[in-house]
Amino acid sequence: MAPLGTYSYYVYAVDGSANKSQKSNTVSATPPPDIIAPTPTVVSVAGVNSTEVALEWTASTDDGPYLFYEVFVNGSPSVDARQNRFAVVQGLTPETTYEFTVKARDLYGPPNVSEPSNVVTVTTSAVGGEDTEPPSAPGNLHGWDAGDGAREITLHWTQSIDNQTPQASIVYEVYENGVLDHTVTGVGRTVTYADQAGANTFTVIAVDEAGNRSEPASHVIVSQ
Repeated sequence: MAPLGTYSYYVYAVDGSANKSQKSNTVSATPPPDIIAPTPTVVSVAGVNSTEVALEWTASTDDGPYLFYEVFVNGSPSVDARQNRFAVVQGLTPETTYEFTVKARDLYGPPNVSEPSNVVTVTTSAVGGEDTEPPSAPGNLHGWDAGDGAREITLHWTQSIDNQTPQASIVYEVYENGVLDHTVTGVGRTVTYADQAGANTFTVIAVDEAGNRSEPASHVIVSQ
C-alpha cells in the first residue's frame, strides 16, 4: 500500500453460483507518511579507461520495495541508474582524477534520499598504447521467445567495459548454437530468430577496437 492518501475498504460474500451479498460497512485508513531514508550503499570500481569509469554498488535497504540510485561525480549528479546497481560514467577526461559517490532514494516521501556512499577516487588512464586486455564479459545475458510462432528472440545483457575502447564502440558478436548470427555495436540488446524449435543456445562475446575478445556469455532459450 502506498503511503499516499486515504483508502476505503468493504467486503461482500460470493457463493458457488456467483450470487453476491450486500456490501459490508466501509472502513477507511490513511497510511502514515514514509519518512525513513534508505541506507547508504558501498561503491567499488568495475573498470576504467581513458574516458569512462564503470561502477557497481551494494543494495541499499529501506522500508519499501522500490529503490533508485544516482551517481555523483565530484559531488554533482551525473548518472541516474534507476533501479540498477551498476553504471558507466562517460565523457571523462584522460589522466584526470575524479571522486565518485552514489545515493539511494525511495519511491515515496519527499523523496527520501540516503547519505552518500563511500567516496571512490579514480584516475582515468592515458589514451593509446598497446591494448592486449579483453573487455569484460557481457553480464546478465537473458532473453525470451516472443511466442508469436515466428521464433523471434529478444536478448538483453549488461554492456561490457574495456580498458581503452569506449563502451559505445564495443562490438558484440551474437552466436546461435555456436554459429555467428550477427553483430551489434554499443548496445546491450538485440533481436534474432531461432533456427529450430526447442532449446537454442545464444552466446554473446564483446570485442574491443584492438580485436581482443571477452569471455563468452551464454543463455538457453526454448522456442516453440
